[in-house]
Amino acid sequence: MIFPEAAWNLTPNLHVQKLWWGVIDMAASTEANIVPIALDIVSDNYCVIIGENFCHNQYLDKAAAIAALRDVLATMAWELIELKPMQKRSEITVKDWVNFAQSELARVPYMDMETEESFLFRPKGEISLGELLADMFGIEHKSMAADFEQYKRVQSLIDNWTKPVNFL
Repeated sequence: MIFPEAAWNLTPNLHVQKLWWGVIDMAASTEANIVPIALDIVSDNYCVIIGENFCHNQYLDKAAAIAALRDVLATMAWELIELKPMQKRSEITVKDWVNFAQSELARVPYMDMETEESFLFRPKGEISLGELLADMFGIEHKSMAADFEQYKRVQSLIDNWTKPVNFL
Protein backbone atom coordinates (compact mmCIF):
# COMPACT_ATOMS: atom_id res chain seq x y z
CA MET A 1 0.00 0.00 0.00
CA ILE A 2 1.33 3.42 -0.97
CA PHE A 3 0.10 6.81 0.18
CA PRO A 4 1.11 9.13 -2.69
CA GLU A 5 0.17 12.23 -0.68
CA ALA A 6 2.81 11.04 1.84
CA ALA A 7 1.11 12.97 4.61
CA TRP A 8 -2.12 13.17 6.51
CA ASN A 9 -4.16 15.75 4.63
CA LEU A 10 -5.22 18.21 7.32
CA THR A 11 -5.91 21.14 5.02
CA PRO A 12 -9.44 22.54 5.21
CA ASN A 13 -9.62 23.56 1.53
CA LEU A 14 -7.73 20.99 -0.50
CA HIS A 15 -9.33 17.56 -0.79
CA VAL A 16 -6.15 15.90 -2.08
CA GLN A 17 -2.62 17.26 -1.77
CA LYS A 18 -0.17 17.10 -4.67
CA LEU A 19 0.93 13.51 -5.18
CA TRP A 20 4.41 12.04 -5.28
CA TRP A 21 5.08 10.37 -8.64
CA GLY A 22 6.55 7.17 -7.20
CA VAL A 23 3.23 5.35 -7.30
CA ILE A 24 3.11 5.75 -11.10
CA ASP A 25 6.78 4.71 -11.49
CA MET A 26 6.29 1.66 -9.28
CA ALA A 27 3.08 0.56 -10.99
CA ALA A 28 4.74 0.93 -14.40
CA SER A 29 7.88 -1.00 -13.46
CA THR A 30 6.03 -3.84 -11.70
CA GLU A 31 2.94 -3.96 -13.93
CA ALA A 32 0.87 -3.57 -10.77
CA ASN A 33 -2.63 -2.20 -10.56
CA ILE A 34 -3.35 1.07 -8.82
CA VAL A 35 -6.51 0.85 -6.74
CA PRO A 36 -7.40 4.30 -5.37
CA ILE A 37 -8.72 4.37 -1.83
CA ALA A 38 -10.25 7.34 -0.04
CA LEU A 39 -10.18 7.16 3.74
CA ASP A 40 -11.66 9.49 6.31
CA ILE A 41 -11.01 9.07 10.03
CA VAL A 42 -12.50 11.29 12.70
CA SER A 43 -12.08 10.06 16.25
CA ASP A 44 -12.95 6.37 16.00
CA ASN A 45 -15.16 6.66 12.93
CA TYR A 46 -13.68 5.28 9.72
CA CYS A 47 -15.19 5.66 6.28
CA VAL A 48 -13.58 4.12 3.20
CA ILE A 49 -14.31 4.22 -0.52
CA ILE A 50 -12.43 1.79 -2.76
CA GLY A 51 -12.26 2.92 -6.37
CA GLU A 52 -11.90 1.04 -9.61
CA ASN A 53 -8.49 0.05 -10.97
CA PHE A 54 -6.66 3.08 -12.29
CA CYS A 55 -4.97 2.43 -15.65
CA HIS A 56 -1.84 4.57 -15.49
CA ASN A 57 -0.52 3.27 -18.82
CA GLN A 58 -3.25 5.00 -20.85
CA TYR A 59 -1.55 8.37 -20.29
CA LEU A 60 1.26 9.82 -22.39
CA ASP A 61 3.49 10.62 -19.42
CA LYS A 62 3.56 10.28 -15.67
CA ALA A 63 2.61 13.93 -15.13
CA ALA A 64 -0.70 13.33 -16.91
CA ALA A 65 -1.19 10.03 -15.07
CA ILE A 66 -0.57 11.50 -11.62
CA ALA A 67 -2.89 14.46 -12.39
CA ALA A 68 -5.64 12.05 -13.44
CA LEU A 69 -5.10 9.89 -10.35
CA ARG A 70 -5.32 12.99 -8.17
CA ASP A 71 -8.63 13.89 -9.84
CA VAL A 72 -9.98 10.40 -9.10
CA LEU A 73 -8.89 10.65 -5.46
CA ALA A 74 -10.35 14.16 -5.11
CA THR A 75 -13.71 12.94 -6.44
CA MET A 76 -13.66 10.09 -3.94
CA ALA A 77 -12.72 12.49 -1.13
CA TRP A 78 -15.67 14.68 -2.10
CA GLU A 79 -17.96 11.63 -1.95
CA LEU A 80 -16.76 11.07 1.63
CA ILE A 81 -17.43 14.71 2.48
CA GLU A 82 -20.97 14.39 1.17
CA LEU A 83 -21.61 11.64 3.74
CA LYS A 84 -20.94 14.03 6.62
CA PRO A 85 -23.35 16.55 8.09
CA MET A 86 -22.99 19.93 6.40
CA GLN A 87 -21.61 22.85 8.32
CA LYS A 88 -21.21 26.45 7.20
CA ARG A 89 -17.64 27.70 6.86
CA SER A 90 -18.63 30.75 8.90
CA GLU A 91 -19.35 28.40 11.82
CA ILE A 92 -15.75 27.15 11.90
CA THR A 93 -12.90 29.43 12.95
CA VAL A 94 -9.28 28.87 11.95
CA LYS A 95 -8.55 28.18 15.62
CA ASP A 96 -11.30 25.50 15.66
CA TRP A 97 -9.71 23.87 12.62
CA VAL A 98 -6.23 23.95 14.14
CA ASN A 99 -7.54 22.45 17.39
CA PHE A 100 -9.32 19.69 15.45
CA ALA A 101 -6.23 18.89 13.36
CA GLN A 102 -3.94 18.89 16.41
CA SER A 103 -6.32 16.65 18.38
CA GLU A 104 -6.38 14.15 15.50
CA LEU A 105 -2.57 14.23 15.21
CA ALA A 106 -2.21 13.81 18.98
CA ARG A 107 -3.66 10.32 18.57
CA VAL A 108 -0.39 9.36 16.83
CA PRO A 109 2.44 9.93 19.33
CA TYR A 110 5.26 10.47 16.81
CA MET A 111 3.38 12.88 14.52
CA ASP A 112 2.75 16.62 14.61
CA MET A 113 1.67 19.25 12.09
CA GLU A 114 5.19 20.42 11.29
CA THR A 115 6.27 16.86 10.52
CA GLU A 116 3.20 16.32 8.36
CA GLU A 117 3.80 19.56 6.45
CA SER A 118 7.41 18.54 5.78
CA PHE A 119 6.24 15.36 3.99
CA LEU A 120 4.10 17.17 1.42
CA PHE A 121 5.20 17.00 -2.21
CA ARG A 122 6.29 20.27 -3.70
CA PRO A 123 8.03 20.52 -7.05
CA LYS A 124 11.58 21.84 -6.87
CA GLY A 125 11.66 25.63 -6.71
CA GLU A 126 7.95 26.03 -5.94
CA ILE A 127 7.00 28.23 -3.02
CA SER A 128 3.61 28.99 -1.56
CA LEU A 129 1.92 32.38 -1.72
CA GLY A 130 2.27 32.55 2.08
CA GLU A 131 6.04 32.02 1.84
CA LEU A 132 6.32 34.67 -0.88
CA LEU A 133 4.29 37.28 1.01
CA ALA A 134 6.02 36.53 4.31
CA ASP A 135 9.37 37.12 2.61
CA MET A 136 8.13 40.31 0.92
CA PHE A 137 6.94 41.74 4.24
CA GLY A 138 9.90 40.49 6.30
CA ILE A 139 7.88 37.98 8.33
CA GLU A 140 9.20 34.56 9.25
CA HIS A 141 6.86 32.02 7.61
CA LYS A 142 5.82 29.40 10.16
CA SER A 143 3.31 26.59 10.19
CA MET A 144 0.08 26.66 12.18
CA ALA A 145 1.60 24.37 14.77
CA ALA A 146 4.85 26.28 15.19
CA ASP A 147 3.39 29.75 15.75
CA PHE A 148 -0.34 30.27 15.36
CA GLU A 149 -0.18 34.08 15.67
CA GLN A 150 2.50 34.30 12.98
CA TYR A 151 0.47 31.93 10.81
CA LYS A 152 -2.65 34.15 11.18
CA ARG A 153 -0.58 37.21 10.21
CA VAL A 154 0.58 35.52 7.00
CA GLN A 155 -2.98 34.28 6.29
CA SER A 156 -4.19 37.88 6.63
CA LEU A 157 -1.62 38.95 4.01
CA ILE A 158 -2.85 36.17 1.71
CA ASP A 159 -6.47 37.23 2.22
CA ASN A 160 -5.62 40.86 1.40
CA TRP A 161 -3.49 39.85 -1.58
CA THR A 162 -6.16 37.59 -3.10
CA LYS A 163 -9.16 39.82 -2.36
CA PRO A 164 -11.08 40.63 -5.56
CA VAL A 165 -10.60 44.16 -6.85
CA ASN A 166 -13.77 46.16 -7.47
CA PHE A 167 -13.56 48.69 -10.26
CA LEU A 168 -16.10 51.48 -9.92
